Amino acid sequence: MNNLFNSTFETSLRILIIMSEYQDTHISADTIAAIDFISIYGAEFKISDTNLHGDNLFMFSEFTSRRTLVQQGVKKLVLQNLISVLPSKEGFTYRINSNGIKYINSFESHYAHSYKEMCHRARQYILNRAEKDVFKMINEHSIRSLKRRGI
Repeated sequence: MNNLFNSTFETSLRILIIMSEYQDTHISADTIAAIDFISIYGAEFKISDTNLHGDNLFMFSEFTSRRTLVQQGVKKLVLQNLISVLPSKEGFTYRINSNGIKYINSFESHYAHSYKEMCHRARQYILNRAEKDVFKMINEHSIRSLKRRGI
């Protein structure tokens, strides 16, 4: 049996939810990964009282593998014509297209609604921050989290 959790499929669904929050702009795969991570572990970033995926001692070690899953998910969504790609001087950026919007509008679950709310909060949290500053902030949170736990 294939595990849907932490799979490219699951990540692709979350990417579409993120992209629906960013319909007005193109964003990079790394920014998508950062928003995904902040949305899932919102309590660590003080944008939520709880983490959507629960508490995890090693949550920050997941970030690297999540970036890889996001890159795979973005490729899959481009091939499925659910998001569009735009080359820029910094690399490729992505935007949800009308097919992706139609698809995402069919999502009806408590988790999808909760995750969308967290994506909105994460967007506000990183608003006006450069991508490198967002990654630096995630790294700083990681170090503080490990120190708090005595690791």
